[in-house]
Amino acid sequence: MAVKAGVLSLTVGGVDYNIDPESAKWSVDDQELESVLGARGAIGDSAKGVAPYIEVKVILDEKQKSSDLKKVGDDPVILLTRDRSVTLTEARLTGRLEPDNANGLTVHYEGRSANEVLI
Repeated sequence: MAVKAGVLSLTVGGVDYNIDPESAKWSVDDQELESVLGARGAIGDSAKGVAPYIEVKVILDEKQKSSDLKKVGDDPVILLTRDRSVTLTEARLTGRLEPDNANGLTVHYEGRSANEVLI
């Protein structure tokens, strides 16, 4: 999992959203490794499939609705930072959209695959 300062925006359904840069988390991994323990300690690893994800707090402006964040369609979900672009393909919104009192809400997208490109 990566947490980075310098996060600039989130693009969902071709629309850019302002975000709280300190809240951004993502992972492009599609496996989670666990140690297999024997009588004398670790004897190997076991891999479990997990979905790549992007999670961030979105700050809505006066013309944006929280329901717009559900409209992913066929477009990728893109998190743009100062030094990289994280792209989820075949993404879907998971969890609930619960706005806070500052016109923001935390969204969690999972995708079939992810790509992280340094820019």
